[in-house]
Amino acid sequence: MYFLPCTYWLLRLSVCVVLALNAPATLAQAQDKTPEDYAYTPIYYKGLIIAPKLSARSIYNDNIYVGAQNEKTDFIVSLNPELQITKNYETASLSANFSGNFERYKDNTNENRAGYFTALNYENAFNSQWTARLGASYNSQPRNRQDPTSLSTSSKPLDIDTFSAQSSITRRFNRLSLTLKGQYDNITNEDGVSLVNPLLPIRFSPNDRDQYTGTATLQYDLVPGGDLGSSPEKALYLKTSLAHQDYEEQSATTPSRDRDNLTALLGFIGTFKSLNLITDLSFGTTQQNFKEANIQSTRDLSYFAKIQYQPGEKHTLNFDASREVTADSLFIEGITETNFALASQYELQHNLYLNSRIAYEINEFETGREDKDTIGGLGLRYLLSPRLESTLGVTHTDRTSTDPSAAYDQTLFMLQLIGRL
Repeated sequence: MYFLPCTYWLLRLSVCVVLALNAPATLAQAQDKTPEDYAYTPIYYKGLIIAPKLSARSIYNDNIYVGAQNEKTDFIVSLNPELQITKNYETASLSANFSGNFERYKDNTNENRAGYFTALNYENAFNSQWTARLGASYNSQPRNRQDPTSLSTSSKPLDIDTFSAQSSITRRFNRLSLTLKGQYDNITNEDGVSLVNPLLPIRFSPNDRDQYTGTATLQYDLVPGGDLGSSPEKALYLKTSLAHQDYEEQSATTPSRDRDNLTALLGFIGTFKSLNLITDLSFGTTQQNFKEANIQSTRDLSYFAKIQYQPGEKHTLNFDASREVTADSLFIEGITETNFALASQYELQHNLYLNSRIAYEINEFETGREDKDTIGGLGLRYLLSPRLESTLGVTHTDRTSTDPSAAYDQTLFMLQLIGRL
């Protein structure tokens, strides 16, 4: 895909002049807060609800390879088309989602990348007691070079392809509800070669796997919501899941990486209207039991927290924290990821918002390596109309590591325009 030269240079000039004030959406937005007179209304056509969206971004990246020794800068133009189509029935809904991400680099064209996502979901609330859900999705995306692996040394971005299918059923007993969910995931990873030495292979395919997950969630509403079917004001829940990971066999002499992961979480959901506070907190453990008898089982603390607080009519704060073990690595026991993030959104004017975010992330490896990321972002979001908005900003990431080759710092400047039909 090629862009008209005038469009490219206009976007580049915009970034250079303002030196942007925004990062990617995850850094820039504490909450997508939109006044009623700027609220988007989708297209209604023959019973369908159609919501097209197109985002265009110009980005300056001062360290595209995410390395301490091979720092290179570049200007990037990206297009992100999205389409959501929904059909509502008397008790059911069917929705389809499509999105793409296409990035083009000015100088380092080997970094050009494309990603795709598509999903189909069906939900049916048969009555006040029973609800069923079905869904399937396919996601093909390039790995983020910020991932704590050796990807930053690969000659080009490497893709991860994921197919997922899930189904669930919910049964409500007055204040008590039980949800049973089953999910299947097929994950494949692209291999590549080293950026420095093309004869040196970089292999992620040993991480290819099928995953089968069963989840049971038992929830008790301490204070039910005001309307039938609405979320409770306060509730306790117990969530347990068992996931079997079946890895592709590499050779007869390679130890099997197959395992069963058991996670149990006890949580609380609470809305405190007098305090302008909303919370979702859960704590528990994750245990990994390996097929290989000589690999010991592991048990780690897991927790998830989401807190939203509104100290004033124009100001919203969001705090997120999590700790979990991810298997998306070439480490047998996975990587233990701990994340903390505080995001703020302040209404400067009726249609102008100042967004900021700070985050601290820790990745712990079985080898003793430890990475620590400190991230800060500042941005402006300007609503031009219900169908058009712009953002601009900056984000900076600094990683320290016990492995000196994994340390880096990176700054991004971005200008973005979002349009909806």
